[in-house]
Amino acid sequence: MPPYFDSAATTSPSQEALDVFCKASLETPGNTSSRHRMGYDANNLLEASRSQILSAFKLSSSHQLVFLSGATEANNLALKGVGFAYENRGKKILVSAVEHPSVLETAYALRDKFGFEVVPKHWRKPWIPMSSWFPSWE
Repeated sequence: MPPYFDSAATTSPSQEALDVFCKASLETPGNTSSRHRMGYDANNLLEASRSQILSAFKLSSSHQLVFLSGATEANNLALKGVGFAYENRGKKILVSAVEHPSVLETAYALRDKFGFEVVPKHWRKPWIPMSSWFPSWE
């Protein structure tokens, strides 16, 4: 059976990840934005996690790490952020025919609300099934 590459939303987390999540949720349940002891404790844990992740990627604390709820939110933030930051270079967004719906919907929202041009970029070659790259997957 071929591997399934779109499994982020449907794959169970590892037991280790679940254990860490449960421990953090039970021991530090505060809102990270709250101005009380539980909030401060939760915020300290969040910032320690942020530092640990940056360190794992060998990035300094001058880098920003933003936690998001999923790919849709990340795609939305990335497209809008780059679009608005560089709109002085032109308001054109290239999209492919195989984009995730969150990419296409965000691109078309930028078109409809802010005047960006959305340019569909089509494949020059016909689609090649992955099984042709890896015959053992058939």
